[in-house]
Amino acid sequence: MELAKPTREKRAKQPHTRSQTGCRTCRSRRVKCDGDRPSCSRCIKAGRFCDFGIPNLPLRDRRALPLPGQQAWFVHSNQLQPIFWHTPLESNSIDPFESLEVKLPFKSKELLRYFHHSLDALEPCPQWKDIDILPFLYQNPDALRNTLLVAGPHYAWIVGDMQAFETTFLYHKIETIRLLNEWLDRPQPGGLATVMTQITTLCLAECAFGNMAAAETHLDGLMTVIDLHRPLNSAIDVATEPGEDLAYRYLIIMCHLLYGIKSRIHSSKILRSIFRRHRVANFMELVSLLHDWHDQDIGCLEQRLKAVALTPFFFGALPQGARIHAVDGFTIIKCLRVVTQSTCPPHQKHVRSDPSWVWAEGSASRLDLAIVDSHVESLFGPDKLDPKSDSLGQRLMTSWTGIAITAGLYLHCILDLWNAGEPIDHRLFRRLMTMLMHDLEQSVDDEVKDEYSSNLWFWKVFIGACSLEWHQMCAYDPAVQTLSACFDAFIKTWSQISKVSRWVEAERRLLKIAWPTTPAQDMAERVWHRVIKQARNCDYHTG
Repeated sequence: MELAKPTREKRAKQPHTRSQTGCRTCRSRRVKCDGDRPSCSRCIKAGRFCDFGIPNLPLRDRRALPLPGQQAWFVHSNQLQPIFWHTPLESNSIDPFESLEVKLPFKSKELLRYFHHSLDALEPCPQWKDIDILPFLYQNPDALRNTLLVAGPHYAWIVGDMQAFETTFLYHKIETIRLLNEWLDRPQPGGLATVMTQITTLCLAECAFGNMAAAETHLDGLMTVIDLHRPLNSAIDVATEPGEDLAYRYLIIMCHLLYGIKSRIHSSKILRSIFRRHRVANFMELVSLLHDWHDQDIGCLEQRLKAVALTPFFFGALPQGARIHAVDGFTIIKCLRVVTQSTCPPHQKHVRSDPSWVWAEGSASRLDLAIVDSHVESLFGPDKLDPKSDSLGQRLMTSWTGIAITAGLYLHCILDLWNAGEPIDHRLFRRLMTMLMHDLEQSVDDEVKDEYSSNLWFWKVFIGACSLEWHQMCAYDPAVQTLSACFDAFIKTWSQISKVSRWVEAERRLLKIAWPTTPAQDMAERVWHRVIKQARNCDYHTG
């Protein structure tokens, strides 16, 4: 009798569904994706580029795309060209957005129109309210794309969400990355300034949306590109391409925004909880918190929005023969003085406030706006100067690059309010210090003009020397030693000309610009005594 073979029950297969919301990177690797935009958590953790592909455009945008034979509004090539300040569009047009040489899809045009009118509504800087920058940018696709990438987060911060223009923003972001990759694969002469500006804009946009990890990844990539195409052994104080001078300035102001936000997060328990996952915040949660703080007069959010609204002034290139003007640094110095005072809360109730008093008081945000505002001032010359001066009726005339870099270094190594107390990227730090050194060499005559000019020059020199000392203590870099020797020589020269050898007198000069009275700056005093001792030993051996 033949026994029946036992039948094995076939296990029913679970239906496999492929995610339609995950990024292309995770889908190609066949791993689960949480679909967080602009970068999913899995890609951030693994350090991979998170690609969601080009989103489907709304019907109105698809209809607005150019038909065959019409001019495309994107430049689909790696021939990235800078934009020059030139004659703007005629102002008698009924709608200037309808007469653009660069054609825009409907939603892009709406976002640009919002940003255009927001400048008037916010009145970012009253002294520049009659200067309309956007018409200068309308005829260049790269400058327009940068403007739209800035307009997106600006709109989101004002309204509270990005829903109306999320697809438009992602479209421009992905197109920017595509064009950057094309240029990096096949670099072309004349495109570095544009590439620098575009990467800086991506960094700024990610930072504004609370994705600090992506912002710092862009910054790391930017420094790699700059070091590859403009090594530090070249004369970086002379721009070899149109627009590079403004591109470096844009990098400086982006550092102010990025490193300032990092320190804000570090000092606030509430913000640290929001950024708890891979240094990426939930944007809705973040913007809701900051709007609540704004309603309580905490942090001066509107000042930072005004600073962002002026960033298009960094997107152009000066015409041949034009020059950058000196600026009155008094407004920046005044903001630094208030920031310095804010490090010591006026009342006991402010000691444990969240955010800390130095950020809640708002002077740090006003400083960002003052730095961007002074950049605009340098473009249009001293005839646009406001009647602002210090209590003695003097002006603190200086180059924008020198005072902007020194202000950041002062926040970093003296007040510990930059980059959450961490050392600056060594490549970026060397480049900033080299730019500051060139600026000091070009303005060396200021040390003998008058006492105020001499004090400002010495303040920039000494902050640079302290930054080099602090950086070497945190992360020693042999390449920085040559810079340290240059700044030590600057201090020795100033000491001899000003006949100042005692630290008490040197500190009194620093206090006339911006300097903390408490706690004692042991590192600064150590730097001073070391340099003076070297000078005396040199004089002894020479004698």
